[in-house]
Amino acid sequence: MLQGSALPNLEDLIVALASAPGAALRAVIRLSGQKAAETLASVWKPLPDTGATALSTRWTQGEFLPIGWQDTEAIPAMARMWKHGTGYTGQEAAEVHCLGAVPCVEAIINTLNRLGARGAGPGEFTLRAFLAGRVDLVRAEALLGLTHAATAEQLADALDQHAGGISDPMARLREDLLDYLADIEAGLDFADEDLAQLPTAESLNRVSRLLAQAMLIAKKMQGRGHLSSVFRVALVGLPNAGKSTLFNRLAGLADDQAALVSTRPGTTRDWLSHKSRLPGGTSVEWIDTAGWQSASNTIEEQAQSLGRAESEKADLVLICQPVDCEALSPYSDFVFQSNSRALQLFTCADRPPNPAILDHENAIWVSGLTGAGVAELLEKVEVEAKARGAKVVAPHLARGKEHVEKLVQHLRAAHSLILEEDPVELVAFEVRAAVDELGAVLGNIYSDDLLGRVFSRFCIGK
Repeated sequence: MLQGSALPNLEDLIVALASAPGAALRAVIRLSGQKAAETLASVWKPLPDTGATALSTRWTQGEFLPIGWQDTEAIPAMARMWKHGTGYTGQEAAEVHCLGAVPCVEAIINTLNRLGARGAGPGEFTLRAFLAGRVDLVRAEALLGLTHAATAEQLADALDQHAGGISDPMARLREDLLDYLADIEAGLDFADEDLAQLPTAESLNRVSRLLAQAMLIAKKMQGRGHLSSVFRVALVGLPNAGKSTLFNRLAGLADDQAALVSTRPGTTRDWLSHKSRLPGGTSVEWIDTAGWQSASNTIEEQAQSLGRAESEKADLVLICQPVDCEALSPYSDFVFQSNSRALQLFTCADRPPNPAILDHENAIWVSGLTGAGVAELLEKVEVEAKARGAKVVAPHLARGKEHVEKLVQHLRAAHSLILEEDPVELVAFEVRAAVDELGAVLGNIYSDDLLGRVFSRFCIGK
């Protein structure tokens, strides 16, 4: 068990109010640590008609008798205990649920304090759950995000993170990295025996897949962990709808910064973003998503899913339809969130149009190649941005962003080393460093100072 200046004694018996403070219909008082059940049982009396004779691992109705109170003043309540290794914290634990009257709650906690339980510090229950392997560090931080969520989007981000929307892909990537590293090091350790090193082509293919997974995770984390007043505009549409060309024009990107433009469908594998200012001075973030199509593998499926998720979270969605298309795409499977607006664009306006769309109303004709219609589009975006106002993004993932960025850097370095046919030992070094960065996010690698900083931001009782 970790001990250090940044952490409390994790073997102590701790107690705290786990529900919101103040008067309420119900209050939840939580105990965790050595002799939690024995301590509660000493002041707990099950009701005779329940059939229970003592505190048990099932919810039991009874009475809590605070020290110094008369038998007739016992507090009606429900209670149960968890044996070591079965509860949330992984320790022996117990809970009391009673009427949320402040004097009753104070009397119960004061009694448990007198019996040896100290008050829990911020996040100490979740810290113990993390150290017991009940939750990883990403899910633990999601609890903080749930507590501090101030908007529907922040709540949705935190729920997604707590459900494994980020930690599950990270855990799978870590397993794949460890498998690849084991194969590399086996070839190094047994170079003089029958076990040969991985062929260069196979090694390059595996690193490419690992890098694609890492970049998708990085994209999902991008935008979280800081306050943002940027109006987000997503470009969506089928492949070859002129989205990337228009994205480059709208974002004002130079050739060496621009999104890759190709006649080959599916060139944009994940979503790209770039921040700029509109002519009126409004900050905007342009988002170029992958063309909507059936995915042929897991990476493409993740890219499609991520692109749609980003579109649904955008403040404004630009539906891109080329002017020479045979028929309008209904986008019937795309459901905009209630806080999202959509504008219909006819892109590639430099081409001869399909006569069937000439009388289509309320659409904007635009060409990313020539710039035609771009000024009108920017004016409409600015109107939408000023009407919507600023938006705050969930702040609970800032810690992991730097580690994920370094993870991507190490895998890019490994990819370059393989291409240059540099020594395999250098490739192994970069992959090992990537594993460490991912472990730091998930909590496989940590220091007591880090845990102290993370969990000190929690509420007491969590």
